[in-house]
Amino acid sequence: MGHTRTYTTLADLTSTEIIPALGDHASDFDTDAIVAELRHINAITYNKPQQGFTLDIDPETFWSIAARHDTTA
Repeated sequence: MGHTRTYTTLADLTSTEIIPALGDHASDFDTDAIVAELRHINAITYNKPQQGFTLDIDPETFWSIAARHDTTA
């Protein structure tokens, strides 16, 4: 997290960045809600020149958002 790779789709970004970050417990989280919140705070943006989505967020903020979407809590 915090780097700027470009992904063609949000699904690509989710499967490459979000799910691996959540690790073995990824199924315990509402990843769609996490992505929606990340887009809302502009941590996920669409980069027109590169024609894709980028993620730029610090780990503390990411985990704060993820905690709000833990379906087991």
